[in-house]
Amino acid sequence: MRSKLRRGADYPNNPTGRCLIEREQLIEVLESSDNLVVIDEAYFEFSKKTFADLVDKYPNLAISRTLDKAFSLAGLRVSYLLAGDGFLGRLSPYSQALGRPACLAAIAALEDKEYMFRNVETIIDERERLRKGLEMAGLDVTPSETNFLLVRTSIPEFASRLRERNILIGDFSGIWLNDYYRISVGSSLDNDMLINKIVNVKKSY
Repeated sequence: MRSKLRRGADYPNNPTGRCLIEREQLIEVLESSDNLVVIDEAYFEFSKKTFADLVDKYPNLAISRTLDKAFSLAGLRVSYLLAGDGFLGRLSPYSQALGRPACLAAIAALEDKEYMFRNVETIIDERERLRKGLEMAGLDVTPSETNFLLVRTSIPEFASRLRERNILIGDFSGIWLNDYYRISVGSSLDNDMLINKIVNVKKSY
């Protein structure tokens, strides 16, 4: 029987920012031997939750991670895979070559994990400060285990109104659920500016 690749899942989930997969659910899927399962743990360093310990037991499991988020190296486009033999044996032999600068930068980042840990804690602190500010501005905010927040507001054309003020956010209102938007955590200055712009938007409509 040919193995079939189940649709991969992200953990934590994007755009909710929550860890929605139960371990028992994942194991049930993995124990069906014709399944290949990919779990995207791009935000692992923020959630501190992982299924990587299952890779040794389930060779049909693969965990993907990236340096984009916690290491703040999105421009490098460097990711890595933790996978069992059963999964690796079914991958294409074709591989995408990485440039030498990206490789060297990735190695340097991985050798300085203390910087990454400090970076993550700074982002988490700022995320919680932003969450409180958004709630005070009247938005409904979903608790997050990532570097972004899912918010809900009844302000019409919310994303467009912010874009007119040079603020860009993820707009899910027309493609997923009405009135839902994704806001990435920025610097303290960026987040303060965002909250001020939202207050101005509320006053103007």
